[in-house]
Parts: sequence; C-alpha cells; structure tokens
Amino acid sequence: MLLFQPEHVLPILRGDKTQTRREWPRGPRVKVGALHQCRLRMLRKDTTFAVVLVTGLRRERLCEITDEDARREGYESRAAYFEVYGRIYSDVQQHDPRLVYVVDFKAVKVPCFSCEASKVVCLPGGKPEPCWLCDDDGFVDLTDRNRIGAVERWRRSTMLPRRT
Repeated sequence: MLLFQPEHVLPILRGDKTQTRREWPRGPRVKVGALHQCRLRMLRKDTTFAVVLVTGLRRERLCEITDEDARREGYESRAAYFEVYGRIYSDVQQHDPRLVYVVDFKAVKVPCFSCEASKVVCLPGGKPEPCWLCDDDGFVDLTDRNRIGAVERWRRSTMLPRRT
C-alpha cells in the first residue's frame, strides 16, 4: 500500500503522476513488479483510489530531482514540488542532501466511473447485472485493451487533459 495526499488522486488517475519519493528509514516498502493499493489513509480500505504497478525503484539524493522528475511527480517545476514536499515532511530545501527512495509506477486499475456516475456501488452481489466496465469489483483494469478506450473517453470528458 502507498499513501498519498488528496491532491495526488487526480494526477495519478489521469496518468500525470507516475513517480513518488519516500523516506523509508528501514528500507523500501515496495518491490519492482508488485501491485500496490493507493490510499488516502492507512487503515481505511474505503480510501483506496487506484492500484499501481511499481515499475522502478532507486535511491537518490532529494536535491538531485530534475524538472522532468518534478513533472513525473505531478508538478510543474522543482520549486512547486519542494513546496508540497516541505508541507508533508517539513524543513525541506531544494538543496537537501537526504537520501530518498524514488518509486516509479503506473496506474493499472482506477475506480469505475460507470458505477460512480450512476451512484451504484460495485460490490459482488450488490447489483442485479454486472457493471459493463468493472465486472463488479469497483475498479477498471487498465491492462484490459477492451476497456482502455472507455477510460480515455472519460479522461477527455473530465476536461483534465493528460500532460504530454
């Protein structure tokens, strides 16, 4: 499981945020190739908003973040990134030499917008007919090529374009 701030939900769902930096004193809590739930709170499963596949893991100094890394973190610049990082971890400067774990990921499951739009909760047995998009588990599998087009149409309809 990876915890995120509420401001990170939409960038992750849109595919704008594909990297995160973590301070894990006892070593990494993720493995490359593993699936992890993204949540807003540790002990609340109902705050799960996506499932991500970890595609990379490395250590680097926080001050080594580039503008491209900041964009992969979902921010416009290093300065914007450090402003938010400083709120989360406090006492952080752009030249901070501390070592952090850099986790690269991609969203592979996102909440079912078909069920959300109709205010129907997708739970097994909770609906007389299966949801056309999520098969009643509440999440759309982004690895299923038949469903990717529907997800892309939803992304466009939210008027929140993906970054290029």
